Amino acid sequence: IQDRETRQKEWLSKMLLVAFCQKSFNIFKAQKSIQDFYLQKVVSGGVITRFCLRTMNVRRRTKLYQNVTKLRMALAAFARITLPAVKCDAQEVVRSFLQV
Repeated sequence: IQDRETRQKEWLSKMLLVAFCQKSFNIFKAQKSIQDFYLQKVVSGGVITRFCLRTMNVRRRTKLYQNVTKLRMALAAFARITLPAVKCDAQEVVRSFLQV
């Protein structure tokens, strides 16, 4: 009878250990799934951030190139307009130089 009781105690203690291990594993698994979920959210947020930054950079670059093109056109127009004016102003100086 005593041998039977010791076997029952051993069996119960082993069952308790198995139950504790299973419960610990289930808790760990739940925490791991929550952690993976939040990690996935962080990664997807990074992807969205990189996409937005890339889009904003493309827009800024496009506007910059548009401004550079406008500046070049304005400088070309300014040069076309001012060259005859400079020559016209220089005419008096050249005329006075030639008369001397």
